[in-house]
Amino acid sequence: MVVLQVRSDGGVIMNIPMKVGENITLSFMHSIYKGQVFVKYKVTENGFIPLEIASKDGASISYYTDNYTFNGTMFIAQLKGITLNEILIDNGWKLIINNQTYTLPNNRIVELKVVN
Repeated sequence: MVVLQVRSDGGVIMNIPMKVGENITLSFMHSIYKGQVFVKYKVTENGFIPLEIASKDGASISYYTDNYTFNGTMFIAQLKGITLNEILIDNGWKLIINNQTYTLPNNRIVELKVVN
């Protein structure tokens, strides 16, 4: 068991208990194409592994990659990457865990980090 810690302005906003291997999704509105974009990560003992980026809007996903598929509903690109120690985001993002959505603060940088 680990804790997903959400911080901003040097303080903790929330601590969310998580199991290693569980997924989180970060969602935001694409600033140019206005499609909702979803980025899925797997939680590890040391951080996050990016898994996929998806959107119902093809232009919003093609902004990031041309290597995507369409499953009839969503354009999805598989991500390959190293473990990220933290995730930094800014305005208008939402955190989704097990179908529960948390609206993150606007107008400031928000940090997501796994702590033991």
